[in-house]
Amino acid sequence: MRKRVFEPLGMENTFVGSDPRRITRNLASSYQPIENGFTKSLSLSASYGPSGMVSNPRDLLLWASALETGAVGGPAVLAAFNARSTLADGSNAIGSNGQEYRNFRGVDTWSHGGSTGGFRSFLLRVPERRLAIAVMGNRSDFLKAAFAFDVAEVLLADRLEPAPSVDFAPETTVELDRYVGDYRLFAGVVFSLRRDGAAMTFANFGSDEAFALEQIGKGEFMLNPARDLRVVFKDFEDGRASRMRWTVSTDGFIPAPRVEMEPVPSEPFDSAELEGTYYSDTLQQAVEISTKQGKLWLRTGDAKRVQLERYQPETFRLLGDSVVQRIEFTRTPDGVISGALVSTSLADDIEYQKIRNARSQP
Repeated sequence: MRKRVFEPLGMENTFVGSDPRRITRNLASSYQPIENGFTKSLSLSASYGPSGMVSNPRDLLLWASALETGAVGGPAVLAAFNARSTLADGSNAIGSNGQEYRNFRGVDTWSHGGSTGGFRSFLLRVPERRLAIAVMGNRSDFLKAAFAFDVAEVLLADRLEPAPSVDFAPETTVELDRYVGDYRLFAGVVFSLRRDGAAMTFANFGSDEAFALEQIGKGEFMLNPARDLRVVFKDFEDGRASRMRWTVSTDGFIPAPRVEMEPVPSEPFDSAELEGTYYSDTLQQAVEISTKQGKLWLRTGDAKRVQLERYQPETFRLLGDSVVQRIEFTRTPDGVISGALVSTSLADDIEYQKIRNARSQP
């Protein structure tokens, strides 16, 4: 990267961070806002690609120029970057190879952003106006994409179509009932939306701590104003919302499909039959399930123990910081626990076989 990209483009302050011990002049620290100030937000990524590159806004603008001129790679690289995938309905996807396309008030834009720890970055290009905006921040509540588009709005004020009207009529209870349901954002992360009179409420599935959502548009509700975090409904089947759009400012959205959940089980479960060691041939990794003080715990290869919470008859979610987010136990035809399907944010239902019962361990 240094020889083929950074040096030819004059990106003198950009490198791939391969040594975490390296001291870098003028390198910003990463922060997380708390009630009375800030705390450090550690960036623990060991990846060379995502989150592993260090740069600054000036160098990002040099990279933006290369995406216009083909200074690195020529026309073939530009064509690859700009190629957009086609969805099942024949429309083009927002994402292409490393950047996203959006029409912003009549102007075509290409952009990409990144987040790790408290670091935030965003590169916005408007090719037809020969404009590029590079944004960086080092606090986790910085709305990088919104900031970049706000700058573009100022610089292109006389060339943009009028902003869409935000006026809307409050939705009726019949209309609000279309959104009532449970929605899965990630494995083990399910949110419940309910109607309480003329308001929608939001809660983690199975929790009694629901709070009212402010409606800010038709099918649009504000979840966290500090992060400009919204839940948006635009997809319907048979008169009900088929998915919720988890929308973070102008960064885009994560689709959360509607799911049919069973009530949270109230009867006790036999923790002893779940205890033991489970092994994945795919990952060549073992995890352990154990009981402590009446609670079920997961122990992974890094020796970290995280508590499990039952929220479906055979399914548990993690209550602490863990790469694992959901565990669904499986049984033989005669009802004996035989294994588990383990899910993370990026992989669903990895098969683990139970290889040892806790009672038989030495």
